[in-house]
Amino acid sequence: MIMADKIIENRKKFYAISACVIIIGLGFALVRGFNYGIDFTGGTMMQIEMGQEVSIDEVKDTIAEYDLDPTIVYASDNHSQVIIRTIKDLKSAERTEVVNTLQEKYGFEDSDVLASEEFGPTVGKDLRQNAIKSILIAAAVMLVYIRFRFKTWKYGLAAVAGLGHDVLVTLSIYAIFRITINNPFIAGILTVVGYSINDTIVVFDRIRENSKFFKRKQNAELINTSVNQTLSRSIMTSLTTLLVMIPLFVMASSELRAFLIPLMIGVFVGTYSSIFLCSPLFYELTRKENLSKYAEQQEKAAKERKRNSRRKENDGIVK
Repeated sequence: MIMADKIIENRKKFYAISACVIIIGLGFALVRGFNYGIDFTGGTMMQIEMGQEVSIDEVKDTIAEYDLDPTIVYASDNHSQVIIRTIKDLKSAERTEVVNTLQEKYGFEDSDVLASEEFGPTVGKDLRQNAIKSILIAAAVMLVYIRFRFKTWKYGLAAVAGLGHDVLVTLSIYAIFRITINNPFIAGILTVVGYSINDTIVVFDRIRENSKFFKRKQNAELINTSVNQTLSRSIMTSLTTLLVMIPLFVMASSELRAFLIPLMIGVFVGTYSSIFLCSPLFYELTRKENLSKYAEQQEKAAKERKRNSRRKENDGIVK
């Protein structure tokens, strides 16, 4: 069984680690900006039927002289049709030059150019706004759900804070390493939100159960015990999830990799936040309440001691 001692006692260290990653990531984002893909920046798209099975790497080499840094994917099962996308805005004459170069190599007809267009970043702006709205709506619904399930808003607030942490850390890693943000990233980050909240609820559910049976325990001891009871489950679930993703990442297409990257980061970060962040945050929210209960218990114990001493005195007088 995996154990982690004194999670609550060391909570400030975990806060510091998360804060450092987020601050560094925000610094990179402010200085260099995020590496947005074509879905967010706009650019040029060409869809061509090559008339034969082609290699994506070979197509890239053929048009390397134009310095497009393109994203190329297959658009047919027989790998004869490709979609070329680049964030550069190529005018009609520039697109024609690229097509002519490919024609010289593969010998397709003009009619085989199925699409050739330049588009702006308007769609990308809408995607960003909708992604933010989706995360906020999901967080609000989860907060309401957890409030009714656990009968207190403190569990929900700690869980939603953990979600915000997961999103910010994932964005920070993308900013630091200049990983491209595109449509699959949005799908991945929303999946991570659902995964992370599930792991957090498991931990909180154990805290709630133990609070019924160990009423004399202080909050720190109770939360430490509860987290350790669920620690093995949380880590093994995350490891098995990652073990499934790694072969997919190695063997899958670049489009699927773009979806797997935020998932892999999010699973790791979500597990970390469920154990080392959400539980300490819940402790912070309930510490004053726990201290007041402890003071009340101490006051009752003091009164009981006084009563017992008076009884002993009275018994001594009677004797």
